[in-house]
Formats: sequence, C-alpha cells, structure tokens
Amino acid sequence: MKYIKYLLFLLLLIPVNVFADHIYNIEIDAHINSDGSLDVSEVWDAKADSGTEWYKNYKNLENSDIINFKAYIDNELLQEKNWNIDESLTEKAGFYGIIKDNNSIDLCVGKKDFERHKIKLNYTITNSIFTTEDAQVLYITLFPKVVADSFNVTVTSDTKINDNLDVWGFGHKGYTYVLDNQIKMSNEENTPLDNNYVVLLAKFPKNSFNTNNKINRYEVFDDVLKKAKEGSYKINYDKSLFEKIMEFLSSIIMFIPFIIIGIIGFITSRNSKYGFINNKIINKDTAPMFRDIPCNKDIYKANALIKINNFSYKESNILGAIILKWVKEDKIIFKKDEKDNSCIDLTKENVFSNDLEKELFMYMKEASQDGVLENKELEKWCRINYKKFLDLLKRMADNEIDKLKNEGHIYIRKNKEECKYKNVLDDSLYEESKKIFGLREFLNEFGSMDDKETLEVKVWDEYLMFAYLFGIADKVADQLKKLYPKDFKKFEENTIDYTTIYYINSLSTRSVNAASSARRAAENYSSGGGGFSFGGGGGGSFGSGGSMGGR
Repeated sequence: MKYIKYLLFLLLLIPVNVFADHIYNIEIDAHINSDGSLDVSEVWDAKADSGTEWYKNYKNLENSDIINFKAYIDNELLQEKNWNIDESLTEKAGFYGIIKDNNSIDLCVGKKDFERHKIKLNYTITNSIFTTEDAQVLYITLFPKVVADSFNVTVTSDTKINDNLDVWGFGHKGYTYVLDNQIKMSNEENTPLDNNYVVLLAKFPKNSFNTNNKINRYEVFDDVLKKAKEGSYKINYDKSLFEKIMEFLSSIIMFIPFIIIGIIGFITSRNSKYGFINNKIINKDTAPMFRDIPCNKDIYKANALIKINNFSYKESNILGAIILKWVKEDKIIFKKDEKDNSCIDLTKENVFSNDLEKELFMYMKEASQDGVLENKELEKWCRINYKKFLDLLKRMADNEIDKLKNEGHIYIRKNKEECKYKNVLDDSLYEESKKIFGLREFLNEFGSMDDKETLEVKVWDEYLMFAYLFGIADKVADQLKKLYPKDFKKFEENTIDYTTIYYINSLSTRSVNAASSARRAAENYSSGGGGFSFGGGGGGSFGSGGSMGGR
C-alpha cells in the first residue's frame, strides 16, 4: 500500500472537491428473524457540508417492503413526517421520512447542521430470505453506490449460522466470512468505498427459516450465484498496483523493473522514516539511564515516540498503560467475580478528555454487555470487532504523531544536511526520546544495579504505566516486589495489586492476539467466496441499484 500512495501522487493527481459531505464509517448490524425478515440497524459517522438531507435509496424491491423505519441523530429519536425533498434545511432538521415511488424507496433524514454526527437508521425488510429448490437465500444490496472511508457489517440470525456457511461479497474490495456464528463483512484496510456497492449473498440450508417466499427466476441456488457473478471479477488481494505495473513493464523490458523497484524502495524507506535534526542519533551503548518520567508524564506522546524510535513498540502495549491510568483516575474498579476471577467494573459515568480513550472505554463496556468486563469477554469481542479495535490502537499512535507534526515538532526536511530522512524530529523530541530510552534502560536494569536507589512509592504507578508501554510491566512489578516488599504491600493496598498488574498485561496481549487472529481468519476464510469479496457483480435481489449519501 505504501507504494500505491506514491504512485497515485506522482501519476494520478486528481483534483478533489473538499466541499462535500463525508461519510467516515458505516456500521450495520442486521438480524434475520425466523420468518425471513431482516431487522437492520445502521449507523453513519458522517459530516455534512451542503444540502438538506441524508438518504438511502433501495430499488428493485421484489416481494419485500421496508417497515418500522425510525431515525436518530446522536442517539436522539427524530420525528416522522410526510417527506418533501424540496423543503429547506431548517424545515427538515429534526425529522425523517420515507419516499415510495413504484419499486423504489428512499429512507430520508433531515440534516441537523454542517457538523459531524452519528446518523442511525432502524428498519425491517420483509421477505429478505427467499427459497429455491435446494436452499434458502439472502441476496441483498446492503449499500447501494456510496462513498465512505470504511464499513463493517455483522449479520446474526434466529437460526444458527454455521462456521462453514457459504457466503459471498460483491461490489467492493474487502472480506466476507463467518466467525462465531455471525456473518461479517468489511472493506480492506486503506481501501475506501468510492462509488462502490456492498452486496451480500449467503446460502442457507433448506428449511432454515419459516418462509415460502420465492422469486420465480431463481429455481435453484446456482441460478442466484450465476446472476451474482455476472460482471464480477476477482480482485488481486496479494499484489499492489505498483507490483502489477512492474510485472507489466518486466514483460516489455526485463531489466527496468528491478532498477525501478530498487530506486523506489530506497526512496520510500527513506521517506517513511524519521530522523533527528542535524542527523543526531541516540547512542544506545552510551546513552545515560533516566529515572524521572519523561514527556510530562503523557503516555500518548511517549507511545508515539516509542513507535517512531522503535523502542520495543507494540500496538498492544498502550492498552495496559491506559487501564492503569484509569485505575489511578478512579474511572474503573478491579474486583473478583463469584469464581474469584478478576473483572473490571465499568459502570461509572466518566468524562474523558481524550476521544480515543473514550472510544476504548465504550468498546470495553460494549464487550461486557452489563458494565462488568469478565474474563475473556474483551477477547471474544475483539475476535468479532477486530477491525475497529486494531484501527483504534493504530490511531492512538498515529494521531499523536499527526499532532506533533501540526505543532511543528515533526516537519519535512529542507535538505539532506539537516536530516538524511524526510521526516525531521526537532531538538525537543530528541531530548524526550533520549529520556524515554534512558527510562526503558533504567526499568530494565534497576533490579540488578549495584547502586540501588530507593524509589518513591508515589511514582510507582507512573513507572508501571511506562513499563506497559515498553512491554515489561510484569518484569518491573517482579523487581519492585522483590526489592521493596514492605513498600510493595502498601502500594498494593493503595493503588493496584500484583495479580492485577499481571491480569492487565494478559488482558492486553490476549485481546490484541484475538483481533489479529480474527483478521487472519477473514483473509483465509475457505467457504463460499473464500473470504474475499469480488469486484462488480450483479446487485442483490433486494435493493439492487440505488444510491445513498447526502443531498
């Protein structure tokens, strides 16, 4: 993907109209009822720039209808009214409605203003399942043509969805698979929907649902599959656009691709790396240890610098630091369940100054279902919601790096004498990076140092937060307990106990591993369409055609 960015910049400089509505993400949760109807809840994270309404258009309804439509903005239920597309923004704000025209339906929501909001649509599609001689089928256009950064779809059912159920996705580049009795769909990372559509095809065994709904042109399932594959093509998920171009060039002039690959690879690696101003370096053999907490105790800034400098960086490490931060701020409480297992009480109404921290808290609360996060609940949630969980961890570092760029602490070099790498870190980040490295070395070595200092108990929690960032919290806890047994007992009584320190470490690691494993499962799903979605293809029997977005 990194090559594509440079290639697009150099060869495809297409003007972009920034004055347009923007959909950041779409989440759909759909449930197939025993009668074959489909309850749909979809949330658009979107920002309006012009126009008066958001809408979703369904065409070719076959034997189906849309009922029980309700709309919300930021979880506030709007009022329903007869819809007039020509009304003004003021007249539509706070309302929603439906436009029906022959075999077409528009679900409409009045725009509130030109800010970013969560638009939620709830509705039921009747007769979403239809029957053929050898199967029962869900064949639906979940999104007509739309421009959006990302999407996630989860389909559940009154009938058990077997892990080997045949499923296909069409119209976009992404994944379609079954995991934990749920059908999952998503776009591939860094591959937004650009006037693409999202079609789901699933083949259920006969008599899975209590419906005799039929579509006459489909006698057997192969008729449906043939229609779905009309105009489809298999997307190459393994090779980048750059690699395809290189293969083409190699068929013309054998030696050119190798030269270009070498040059671009060298330039790309240089341009994607960071260096200090005036080509300063941190000599890891002679750098002094540092006993104080750097970055003004900001774990997010430290996490970003650990990533930039590759000081034992892992995306999962920030989790433990945040959870311990919440303990310190009295946002969460660790307790034992009836089986004496550790769990986290998330029922407090907290205020967060960091939006990503708030997002993580809500994910954990969602995973708990009842506000008390028990053993393996987050792990299970991460297997199902791997994409947004891993994306959140990535953003925690990347957003902080962007912040440092916006503040001018990271900037593009003027020449190679200033820095051999494209991205330059100023002197303040050089000093902070030295301190971070020095603290890592101190935390790694203080237990074996001949000249042992008394470490103030009041800063142990801060040491442990940074130890989580370095992935050595368990080691540091062991050393503190061994060297200062009396003080450690006081620390356990007032802050956090030894067992919980280990539990946080295990929770972080297991959750990230579960999410990573689920992502690999999506990429390697072997039934039906094989996990990957196809480009193009015939629209679903319900909802084919149409469009959605703002107007």
